Amino acid sequence: MRTFLAVEITESARKSLAKIVDGFRKKNLPVKWVKPQNMHITTKFLGDIDESMLAKVQNIARGICHDIARFDLRLSGLGCFPRPSNPRIVWVGIDQGGPELSALVSVLEGSLNSLGFKQEERFHPHLTIGRTRQACRIDEILKTEIQSDVFCINNVVLFESILTPTGPMYKVIEKFDLAAI
Repeated sequence: MRTFLAVEITESARKSLAKIVDGFRKKNLPVKWVKPQNMHITTKFLGDIDESMLAKVQNIARGICHDIARFDLRLSGLGCFPRPSNPRIVWVGIDQGGPELSALVSVLEGSLNSLGFKQEERFHPHLTIGRTRQACRIDEILKTEIQSDVFCINNVVLFESILTPTGPMYKVIEKFDLAAI
């Protein structure tokens, strides 16, 4: 099964982003916009794993999350990877909770590396809202001001990604609660 770990955003943040993305859709750019129900912040893409590896990932994630405190997060601003002149990914940034999220990802990366998962070189906290299909200019979009309310990250979610002709569907496998310190 194809899997990843992520933190979820609130329904309020999701609805706000959906309205903004709907406005972007009207610009008819070659961008595949993320469906609101699929909006999340990926902490670790695991790829295809079997059931025995799944159990090991669950045990590691459960242990890590038990020891890491919940934290507040706020989405803010837009950006893209790799650069505005050649965007591939359009994202919403994080202006509060970024260091806490990065620390969580660092611990997950280190522990999952022991199972043979490749450790990412660098984590940039963001929420992907679109992927370009071909070269395009998104300068106007990047000027859009976005800021969510502050919300609490209470858990990390292990998702299965099911690829369909209409796009991916994400199914929750397990939620790992962060410590209520």
